[in-house]
Amino acid sequence: MNKPLLKQIIEQVGRNPGRLDMRDYVSARADSRCGSTACIAGWAVCLDMMNRDKRLSFDKVSKELCDKWGNINWDYEAGKLLRIDERQGVRLFRLERWPEPFRDDYSMAECGADREGMARAAISRIRHFMRTGGADSRPVPGRGLGF
Repeated sequence: MNKPLLKQIIEQVGRNPGRLDMRDYVSARADSRCGSTACIAGWAVCLDMMNRDKRLSFDKVSKELCDKWGNINWDYEAGKLLRIDERQGVRLFRLERWPEPFRDDYSMAECGADREGMARAAISRIRHFMRTGGADSRPVPGRGLGF
């Protein structure tokens, strides 16, 4: 598991909560209030490109990915970069496969358009994933989110 890249995702999502959207891999919508957005898999691919070329910004990379990559297998590409298997990728990248406390907290925040709440839920999800080595044992009730 590529924990340094996962930690970078946590850092970027924490700094830019409006840039997380678990419903879309990468979006470079000009009409978006916050500019480009990405899910966990999209952030992994974008950050990898930005790490290889420090001159690139998130907005530039996300636009390039939207324009050139189209419908690539984002889960596969991000899974390779994060060094996780397909089952782990599904559990990390697919909101509907997150353990309940994380999924519920993200969905509740999303319903209220609470971008910071969505980011907190995703960060907690990634931390839990790292703690369990991607095995996703069920979190202890009341301790899953840590905020």
